[in-house]
Amino acid sequence: MIYSYTLLTYQYIAVLKNKLLNFSSLLKSNVGASALIGVSIILGFIGCSKESSEDVVVQQSNLDSLSQLGSKYLKIDIDSAWLYSQMLLEQSSANNNNKFYQAKAELLLGRVYYEKGICDSAIWMFRNALKIGIELKDTALIGKSFSNIGTAYMCT
Repeated sequence: MIYSYTLLTYQYIAVLKNKLLNFSSLLKSNVGASALIGVSIILGFIGCSKESSEDVVVQQSNLDSLSQLGSKYLKIDIDSAWLYSQMLLEQSSANNNNKFYQAKAELLLGRVYYEKGICDSAIWMFRNALKIGIELKDTALIGKSFSNIGTAYMCT
């Protein structure tokens, strides 16, 4: 079931990417810079933008959005939370190997596994986030990881 969500999402993204690329070529000829910025943000979200200093800001914003969506969907639809968490993990790995967002994705995935009752996978994800937190010397991330590890051990 999760595979079908992932496949449908990637198919949807491919269709959306083609439509946005066509739309952006129309905008270049007819509309000002603000519309082009909006289209480039959307294209950056689906992995079409070229690397520049502005794109790094867009990528960070996209990673934040995926993280927030994953957190919100934990309370609504666990499969959607898994999907957004996986997208966050893939995007953070692809975009300059952003360790902080990789850890956030692993914390989210751990919470998804915990909610599904797959405690050993949850503990594994939380430990991966802990390793990154120690590497980054991020005390908040370390604390969240330890807290989640303790919670997950109570479920086993």
